[in-house]
Amino acid sequence: MSADRTWAEFTYHPPTAATAAALGASFVAAVALASVRLSLALVSITGGLLLALGMYRGSHRIVTAGAGVMFGGLCLLVGTSGVVVPALVAAGGTVVAYDAGRYGVRLGEHVGEDGKATRAVVYHVGQTVGLTAVGGAVGASIYYVSPTEQPEFAIVVLLVAVVLLVSGLVLSGSEAWSE
Repeated sequence: MSADRTWAEFTYHPPTAATAAALGASFVAAVALASVRLSLALVSITGGLLLALGMYRGSHRIVTAGAGVMFGGLCLLVGTSGVVVPALVAAGGTVVAYDAGRYGVRLGEHVGEDGKATRAVVYHVGQTVGLTAVGGAVGASIYYVSPTEQPEFAIVVLLVAVVLLVSGLVLSGSEAWSE
């Protein structure tokens, strides 16, 4: 009794929509940083390329390292006075790029090259963009309504926005922070 079985080889491949979302968000962060200082945009572009390499290789660590480099460029920007909106846009782009990159790697590991995951990616990235936009709007509102417009206060506002984003992702049931 022999069964003739054909084995299909699994090929890792992140969904195109996730890759496009991650690279698009990296581009948004780089443009926001370039509006203030070109050298910071180069840091963000380097992080975006590292993130793209992580997606290509299927490595969560490389994706995280790329987002970390992008965040480093953002931290260098925050000390500059009067650049709250570009800082929040760059922070939003960095968070969306990181989340889309990690989600794309995870989907690529599970569904591979033949999987259709566009709808799942659009839904997931849409949630992240919405939560990031709300966090950024709250952060900008707090900054502009506050009695002081100091760069140090922008760091506090950015941290509050990140806490709101993370708590929103956790409450929405997102798996962006697992693994």
